Amino acid sequence: MRYSYGDWRWYVEGDQRFWTGAAAMLWPTKAGLGRGHFSHADLPHDIDLLAPEGLDEVYVLQAELQQVRLLQRQLDRHFARQAFFTPVYSATHGLDFVPYPRRYTAFHQSNLKVAQWLRVLNMQITGSPWLSNWEVEGDEAAFQR
Repeated sequence: MRYSYGDWRWYVEGDQRFWTGAAAMLWPTKAGLGRGHFSHADLPHDIDLLAPEGLDEVYVLQAELQQVRLLQRQLDRHFARQAFFTPVYSATHGLDFVPYPRRYTAFHQSNLKVAQWLRVLNMQITGSPWLSNWEVEGDEAAFQR
């Protein structure tokens, strides 16, 4: 299972021009939550299937199953609340997206959202997610492809 959060125009509509990214950081814009089921993936061998847009580095993180299920339930609730909305598939990301109830802003952007999800998993975050200058503390290991 993979989840992703981001600006609707950027992630779902594929409008990745400079001005689209700038607008998403300067003004509240429509946000989307993406979800993909990858039960057929043979991990870690098929890790690229989870992110067809490409990966630079992959880190293996371990979390308590109870926390993982808690986070998954929280994220899946957003999809359940959007039952009237047909998810929009993004071939670029390999995910189905539904609108997210809170607007995408500099104060509620994807790095901050991922850091929030990691904290639900009891991960320690150091640095600043605001500027993509952060890391997860612990004994995680880099996955070499």
